Amino acid sequence: MRILIVDDEPNIRELMRRYLGLDGIESDCAENGLSAQRMLSEEHYDACLVDLKMPGMDGLSLIKWIRSEGFRTPIIMISAHGEISDAVTALKEGAQDYIVKPFQLDELQARLRAVVRRSSRSKETTTTAKMISTSGMPPSAP
Repeated sequence: MRILIVDDEPNIRELMRRYLGLDGIESDCAENGLSAQRMLSEEHYDACLVDLKMPGMDGLSLIKWIRSEGFRTPIIMISAHGEISDAVTALKEGAQDYIVKPFQLDELQARLRAVVRRSSRSKETTTTAKMISTSGMPPSAP
């Protein structure tokens, strides 16, 4: 699994990168939304961890851009501000989950794996439905 961590706090980025790396999760880091846009345009990521409050392009603007560009990458919004309205807005804009700082790293890891797993199932279901609609028959088992 390869993810993109987007946070303006270098210590937070590095802590998440190192911890997730212990579990074999590769990650790249971006310090702001603009850097994240460039990286998402050049690389494939299985998920994104996006901080809400960042200078320049904030996390909500980045989520809107990701969705407007057609990326289906699962997104977990991260925020130091536990406002329900922020969580609701992030979810409406296309985030799959929302976690409040400070968080336990094992909780972040579990949530990350869950959104990637759900995304994989969704892609498999969509592929199967397309195959059925095209051929009129479900794919045959090996």
